[in-house]
Amino acid sequence: MGASMEWALKHNFDRHESWNRTHAYAFEQEMNNRYNDDQARRMHADWHAGRPMVVDPPPVDYASLPPYYGRVSYQTPALHHS
Repeated sequence: MGASMEWALKHNFDRHESWNRTHAYAFEQEMNNRYNDDQARRMHADWHAGRPMVVDPPPVDYASLPPYYGRVSYQTPALHHS
């Protein structure tokens, strides 16, 4: 590979790195704003539906949950013969 090609690759990489470093904070802010918007929409829908609004739901104690083996077992309804 020629020296000019190596320089072009390095220059391109440095330009992309500089762009990513410059805009990383803006991307983070965008994600946080989307999360806040989604939470506000959910709370608004809960308010209209009459459900209690939970800003910060309580933490889940995963140790108390039953083990998960990759499938959900629903109760089988009783057979009904017409």
